[in-house]
Amino acid sequence: MQSITQIFSTNTIAFTLLQYDVSYIELLGTTAGLLSVWWATRNNILTWYIGFVNVIAFLLIFFQVQLYADMLLQVFYLFATAYGLWKWNKNGVQEELKITHIDKRGVLLATAITVLTFSIFYAFTNLLPVVFADQQLKPPAYAFADSILSAASVVTTILIARKRIEAWWLWIFIDFASVAMYLQKGVLFIAVEYGLFGVLAIAGYVQWKRLMESYNTST
Repeated sequence: MQSITQIFSTNTIAFTLLQYDVSYIELLGTTAGLLSVWWATRNNILTWYIGFVNVIAFLLIFFQVQLYADMLLQVFYLFATAYGLWKWNKNGVQEELKITHIDKRGVLLATAITVLTFSIFYAFTNLLPVVFADQQLKPPAYAFADSILSAASVVTTILIARKRIEAWWLWIFIDFASVAMYLQKGVLFIAVEYGLFGVLAIAGYVQWKRLMESYNTST
């Protein structure tokens, strides 16, 4: 019987698909991620509950494949998921949080947060192997791309939690850009998942746009 540590390793294989070895942890993370995004497109609060499973699984995966900015991003996602759950629950008790457009002030704030978080991610991903040099931690992979996509993901997650429809356009860009990075890193199952995320992001935009239009017709 496999130990808990082995189950969480990317080297512990659940099955092989088209000559690609799918680990248990990658299977768990990708399945939870797809369910979480699907429920987000449906404006369903379950997106945040299953999101916790996705975040923890991906944190463990990205550490093992040296995508340290992505790993740090998952720590943010833990807090963001808790915030999203609280925000949607809070408004659910009083009045449904409406889907809206981002305003000019929001664009400026989102840009500033992106620049700031990119700086943090880029510094972290380059300093981590230096700080833990005695443990022979491997150097980061694709530090710049990983950091910019992670920074953009932070902003987009906040916009989703606040139900700003433009968040889906950002997710479309992030998801398809991430596919290339994950293919290069050899985590094929996650690359395929992010391609599906991109498709779901398009569906999410369409669904949220319809909901916005329904607000206008009902008033």
